[in-house]
Amino acid sequence: MKIASAALAALLVASPMVFAAAPVAAADLVMSKGAASALTESDVGKPYWVLHAQCAGIFSAGFAYRGDEADKSTGVAMFNAAIDRLVRDRGMERKAALALASDQLATGREMGNEMLARGGDKRTGPWNLQRSACLDIYEGYTGKFG
Repeated sequence: MKIASAALAALLVASPMVFAAAPVAAADLVMSKGAASALTESDVGKPYWVLHAQCAGIFSAGFAYRGDEADKSTGVAMFNAAIDRLVRDRGMERKAALALASDQLATGREMGNEMLARGGDKRTGPWNLQRSACLDIYEGYTGKFG
């Protein structure tokens, strides 16, 4: 879902999509410039597992706020992708990967709750922009690695 309207680009300059810092290892698969959209170019070089786990938290916050089953299923898919990435990239056991990814899930949920508290709904506000960025991240990832 690549979005390139002038109005959206102007909005992005004012409020870039920024994910929280997380532990990174040399073996982590990171987002490439070619996989980035206008919404996610600031995430180039960040590990996919971090992006997926934090996005799962964003969708978890959305599900708690709106009760939309699509938010829940998208969040679960992204969280599973985060765990799978850790298992593949770092050779971790699933239980250890789950614990590490859960920290980032909580970070994403907190960010999502803050965005939802600032206002807007599914079609407006900062949560929706982050939701779109997360969908871009996931679609770019599954298109290349899924």
